[in-house]
Parts: sequence; structure tokens; C-alpha cells
Amino acid sequence: MPTHLQGHFIGGIFEMHDRFDWIDPKSEKVKPLKSIKVLVNNGDGTVTRESISLPDGMAPPELQKDEAYVFQIVQPSYNRKKDEIRYTLLAGSVPFPAPVID
Repeated sequence: MPTHLQGHFIGGIFEMHDRFDWIDPKSEKVKPLKSIKVLVNNGDGTVTRESISLPDGMAPPELQKDEAYVFQIVQPSYNRKKDEIRYTLLAGSVPFPAPVID
């Protein structure tokens, strides 16, 4: 039986992979935080750089710089302290080329 796309998605131009080594203040262990930086056209003429976090243990997907992709994410969350929306790639999902819409 075919599967249909369902859930939350974000589309944009892949810019780069990023990694930040965060140090847990309690255990003093280094935790690598990996993310994907994507340029997103917001429809009002503005373009924003969004960060999509990778789940723990997930290797960064093979993506071509300056190519458009669609990323399946878990439900976005809002960080009030930083006044930003946070995105996390759905574990096990694979970004795919964005469809062309005329």
C-alpha cells in the first residue's frame, strides 16, 4: 500500500552542515550538537537562515550546497528566551529534492 507524505515539513536551499560542541555544565561532558543550515524563502520577499537540528546519533545527510530540499521535521517548537522557532529533523527521515512549482 502506498504511503502519503504526512506531518510537518520545511523546504529551503541547503547552505551547510554545522556542529557545535556543547559542554554539559553538570557532567562537564562534551555533547556535539549537529544541525543543517537552510535558507528559507518566506513568501513575503524575505529569506531567513533556519537551523534544523539532527537527532542524537544521526549522521548528517548527503546534500548538495545551493540545492533545494524538503526536510521532514518533528513538530516545531518556540523558544521564548531566544524568540525563535526550533526545528528538529525527524529521526530516520531522508531529505528529498524540493518539487518545482510553476
